[in-house]
Amino acid sequence: MKSFFFLSLLSFAISVQVIKGQEMTFATILNKLYTEGEGKVEIRSSFDCILRISNKVDVLKKKLESSLKEIIGSNTVENVENHIPEDLMISLANGNVNGRQKLLRVIDLVNVQQLMSVVRLTNVIIEKMSFQPDPKDLNAFCSFKRWYKRPIGVAHLKEIENSIITVTTQHGELRKRFDNEIFEMDQISAQMKKILVKLNACMGGELNVCQTVLKLKVEQAVNFIEQIYLKQDKLINRYQSTLKILDEYNVKRMEWTEFLVGIRKTLGGNRKLLQKDSSCNIM
Repeated sequence: MKSFFFLSLLSFAISVQVIKGQEMTFATILNKLYTEGEGKVEIRSSFDCILRISNKVDVLKKKLESSLKEIIGSNTVENVENHIPEDLMISLANGNVNGRQKLLRVIDLVNVQQLMSVVRLTNVIIEKMSFQPDPKDLNAFCSFKRWYKRPIGVAHLKEIENSIITVTTQHGELRKRFDNEIFEMDQISAQMKKILVKLNACMGGELNVCQTVLKLKVEQAVNFIEQIYLKQDKLINRYQSTLKILDEYNVKRMEWTEFLVGIRKTLGGNRKLLQKDSSCNIM
């Protein structure tokens, strides 16, 4: 019985999303628009901004996917545990502390923040960059279904053509902010990599040295890791800013799309609720 219920829900979801073999995606909507506008209005490629916020999306996605791991690897942790005495004391700005304990603590802080905050935000950013119309939005589904089956009137095509400057201007502002966040992320990531190189040089080599040299190495390592932690904080702030921009963009691209298919009479106008009829049956 449970299996039958699950299959019914799955069938419902698929039938909502697919209309005669066409998925309700931004690309599907634009393909129909461009095809029907050919020879009537000059709109070809003008609304490609609905497909993605920036040409840098794919590059950003690859960079984000490569960051889904710990910053300071297990080899460094093993090196600390195997070669730094439990009673080694080091001198920091706030006084003398146990070097081994301090080093392990700051390593853990960085790795936990990476896995709990950075990775979580990374996954949400990737998800929002892949955003498509919600197949469970029946109002949008019905509008799209009707729009897809009928020819687009020349009058509406003219209205769409007249909206190009407004849409591209709004998109341009969002793209500029988005690209700036990517630039800042790259700057911070590059700075973190430079610090990691110094950390690896400090802790990745021979640690069977005299206590004076070892003490200096541990003090330097703690300093490097604390710098990484601060850079991490800045990176998280950039991720959060990027998410806000993507949320704004996804709201806007839905407004633009709903105008194209007639859910909104004007750009920024109220969303029109449709009366359901037999043409909107989804089963």
